[in-house]
Amino acid sequence: MKILRHLYILFFLIIISCTNENNKSTVSSPDGNINLFFEIQNGQLQYQIKKNNNQIIDVSKLGMILESGLNLGQDIELIDFEKDEFNEIWNPIFGELSEIKNNYKSLNISLKKNNIKFQIIFRVYDDGVAFKYVIPNQDSIQNYNIIDEYSEFNLSSDDTAWWIPAFSYRRYEFLYAESKIDKISKKYFSENIEDISYDTLGIDAAHTPLTIKKNNGYLISIHEANLVNYSSMTLAPKGNGMLEVELYPWSDGITKVKLDNQIISPWRYVQIADNSTELLMSNIILNLNDDPDPDEDYSWVKPGKYMGVWWEMIGTNESTWFQSKFHAANNKKVMNYLDFASKHNFDGLLVEGWNKGWYSEWCCLGEGIPFSFTETFDDFDIDLLSKYGSKKGVRLIGHHETGGQIQNYENQMEEAFEMYNKYGIKNIKTGYVNDVSKNIKVYAENGTISKEWHHGQYMVNHFQKVIDIAAKYQLTIKAHEPIKDTGLRRKYPNFISREGAKGQEFNGF
Repeated sequence: MKILRHLYILFFLIIISCTNENNKSTVSSPDGNINLFFEIQNGQLQYQIKKNNNQIIDVSKLGMILESGLNLGQDIELIDFEKDEFNEIWNPIFGELSEIKNNYKSLNISLKKNNIKFQIIFRVYDDGVAFKYVIPNQDSIQNYNIIDEYSEFNLSSDDTAWWIPAFSYRRYEFLYAESKIDKISKKYFSENIEDISYDTLGIDAAHTPLTIKKNNGYLISIHEANLVNYSSMTLAPKGNGMLEVELYPWSDGITKVKLDNQIISPWRYVQIADNSTELLMSNIILNLNDDPDPDEDYSWVKPGKYMGVWWEMIGTNESTWFQSKFHAANNKKVMNYLDFASKHNFDGLLVEGWNKGWYSEWCCLGEGIPFSFTETFDDFDIDLLSKYGSKKGVRLIGHHETGGQIQNYENQMEEAFEMYNKYGIKNIKTGYVNDVSKNIKVYAENGTISKEWHHGQYMVNHFQKVIDIAAKYQLTIKAHEPIKDTGLRRKYPNFISREGAKGQEFNGF
């Protein structure tokens, strides 16, 4: 009996051991230097990352909670692992490189919670690790809205971060703070960089990309790729070097993402480098996006160099956007600029203040006189100037400052883009000056007004709408006050650039 008892205990331990091992998987980068470790521990999804046996991300949880209360991170069972390797060379339509290598090893993890099935997909590159959630349509889920994504990045309290505050008033236009991970807070930023205490809502968090120097010498950048129909990711410190994903909520303060059907999250990725130069040279953000639709022709997308009529309104204050004796966007002045642009080989000339709606108190509360995007001021002849520029080899670049009045802009986009086609304008700079936290006003049919975050799903979807409609009219978009770059320019080449960091214009304030 004693022998049988010992054999039973041994058999039981072997079963447990096999079960635990079956819940684990490891994938290495193509060059073998980076290792991803995934495990289901007591029903909880978790991962960690090492490079050359050095800890990059310690054991961290994965998961999200739907509006129904369904927690897709706890009490999870494994269905199976599927590993693969991918290697291709692809050719960007424009950019610094004519070809880009996309080489990774993948781990596709099929999971279930009761009768609900979903996947987490990892990609391991030579310069980083990425993952995303995929919850397909299924009868067991009636509501796909997300109230929390709690993906973690477990770092060290000794790691140093360069960061700007999320959930604050001026989008990304801040100087960067340098601090330990655990010190990321609005209080620290206000005391050491710039006082933002007078207009800040929500929790303490940092925008991404978040650049970090680890105490073992490696540099990493945590960011997201392919941000579509989702809320922007920020990173909230939880103490002891832990960062957790915090999504911008809708106006109710609870729902983070609203979806009618399946959930496909953006990629979350950790870029890993030996030095800062390697961070800059990485193409992981583009490799995590898709090629353009093969049925779409983007050969009309042409990058170029441009100058603009704008600094004298914001830098020297000698001119105005609005109609006055100092109005900058007048025929004579614009012709002089076109002459200069032609002489110095500029491809385009941006003209701000050409359209009705500008007035002396236009900035920066997201309200006031709505802009028109089809009516010009009396001293700006768009037909005359576009023809004059064409003779000089310089195209006018359209300017659509929305003032954060999104519905007003969306109601006019088609007509405005048609007008630009008529006058041979190929490029538009959009703007979203609204320097108040959570102040994108949305007017419902019943007259109620909700206020959304600039970085929430509402605005992510708006920017996508602008790109999609602009492509219909073969127009490229350069967004000021944008949603951060997440590599969408690969699939949507007409999303040609963004102006989002704190830049030279602040020298004029």
